[in-house]
Amino acid sequence: MAKRFWGTQFHMAGMDSAVTMQGRVVNVNTVNWTVDVVSQYDRHYYRDIQVSALYLHYNQGEGVYILPDVGAVCMITIPSDTSPPFVSGFVAPMEVVGGTEKPLENPDDAIVTTIFGTQEPNQAELTGSDAPDGTTSHGGKVPYPQVTARFDAGRPPGKPGDLWLRGRDGNFVVLHRGGVLQVGATEIAQRMYIPLANKILDISGFYEHMNVGGGVQWGLQEGPSVENPPAQHMQTYRVFANDQFCDIRIATGKVFSPVGEPDGDAGFSDEINALHLGTDELIVCEVTVAKGGFKAGSGDVASGATHNQTKLRFFYDRGGNIFLRAEGSAFFGFKKDLKVRVVGNAALKCKQFTLDTDEGFQVLGGPLVEIKGDVVRLQAGTQPIARQGDSVAIVLPVAQVSGTVSGNPFTGTITLVTPLYGSIISGNPNLLG
Repeated sequence: MAKRFWGTQFHMAGMDSAVTMQGRVVNVNTVNWTVDVVSQYDRHYYRDIQVSALYLHYNQGEGVYILPDVGAVCMITIPSDTSPPFVSGFVAPMEVVGGTEKPLENPDDAIVTTIFGTQEPNQAELTGSDAPDGTTSHGGKVPYPQVTARFDAGRPPGKPGDLWLRGRDGNFVVLHRGGVLQVGATEIAQRMYIPLANKILDISGFYEHMNVGGGVQWGLQEGPSVENPPAQHMQTYRVFANDQFCDIRIATGKVFSPVGEPDGDAGFSDEINALHLGTDELIVCEVTVAKGGFKAGSGDVASGATHNQTKLRFFYDRGGNIFLRAEGSAFFGFKKDLKVRVVGNAALKCKQFTLDTDEGFQVLGGPLVEIKGDVVRLQAGTQPIARQGDSVAIVLPVAQVSGTVSGNPFTGTITLVTPLYGSIISGNPNLLG
């Protein structure tokens, strides 16, 4: 190549042909955004040259650009105007696959020779750091017929018109032909935007959403690997955005850490154990309200006293047992009929019970209706009602007299206070109001 001179009568600047050659990146300067490149055939060494970008502006570094990795095969351009060389683009190394054109019985036996003239080991030997991903043949990894050369460079098969942005560690952005957008870090950590019905599809192994109002977690329980790990979906909610902790926690699935009842008589631990609520079967849903009781991120209790601060706790277990405790009042209003059926026993315990009906009240007690109380009062309680076994006193009349008073005759009965005492041994079993 002739030596170039600026502004002489023998040579006009910029008239030399630009030179393009293939090379490999051997070093990357992350501070200056430059690379060192060695050309493929002549082994020329180009130090600290820049890499071209799809678009780049010097103001704030805005644009679309890539910081290449060591080992990338690139094209080096030497401009015709004597400006510094630069990397103009990147290409895949040509892979020459030896052997038959039919599918290999053992894909690990494939021998590949790259354009750089070095024979790469078989797939079973590619375990060292000197065999970077994406630069050796992957022909043996897919059961396709072997061809003379290929340029896949580890890229997965695509469709004509697809646009890819893919990292060394498997993260990717794909604009599929047809309108689907796929963004992900792995195959099970990705999101897909599907234009059909404007659908958004999330795929994850563990999902976590942090919000100023709380958080959502959905995934498997951490810890030693087991054959069937527990799964849980948990949500926490703040009442005010400036609160440090959340007041509400909702957990479904296999609840990892149930809150528990308050200590002593403040809770209903005895009833829970007596009725086997969440003891014989796993708790699969729990709703708890405790002021400042839960951490927004993990959903863990904020302190060891959270269970004593709960104002509402509701859960049900896998066997269908239900528990509800509330520290406040409750009202249930229905405009139409209400029917409650209990196949087993029912017990209601309260300080005072009032039942008010407009059109009547019936108690169907089968063979027995038993009412116990120090005082049993019917209606207003103005008419006493004797019960079997009650003590009674009876006053009998003992004399009858007649005579004339002021010329007027009269007849009367004189009652003597001579009561008889006893108890009721029989009577009419029907009690009417």
